[in-house]
Amino acid sequence: MKNYTTIFYNIRKRDGGNYYFRLETTGPLKYTYRPPVSLRVRDSPIRPSITLYKEDQGEVEDQNEVVEGTSVSLICSAPSAPCLLNPPTFTWNFLPEERRQEQNHNTSFSSSQLNFNATHLHHGLTFTCTTTYQLQNQNKSAQSSHTLHVLCKCYFINSHSVHFK
Repeated sequence: MKNYTTIFYNIRKRDGGNYYFRLETTGPLKYTYRPPVSLRVRDSPIRPSITLYKEDQGEVEDQNEVVEGTSVSLICSAPSAPCLLNPPTFTWNFLPEERRQEQNHNTSFSSSQLNFNATHLHHGLTFTCTTTYQLQNQNKSAQSSHTLHVLCKCYFINSHSVHFK
């Protein structure tokens, strides 16, 4: 069995639609294979998603508050495709001094993970992740943002006072 691949160059939004594989020989054999392949062409990339993870708590849904001193991971994920020559590149607008950034690429998605310990200096900061896709002769970008709220770590000294560290 042979593997046939079609590569579209300079594709435009109007090129979307149904495509069929058709076999034609020099003889009388002509056959169109069904079902078709449906092609949807977007004029801009899908926005990446940002997920907040806290140490020992896993993914935090519908919450962006962390306690000062907590180990935090912000993960920016974006679709990737095996037909892309290069996976998307990730850029964060803010990189804490004590941080580790990792990138992961596979055939269906790519991600960038930003790890740091939350401090009061991170309170109210908006982290923006930009993904850039290298196309034939241009780059296309998309971005998403996440605002972090850092709660102070309080220590009770006695029943009448609170000490803030």
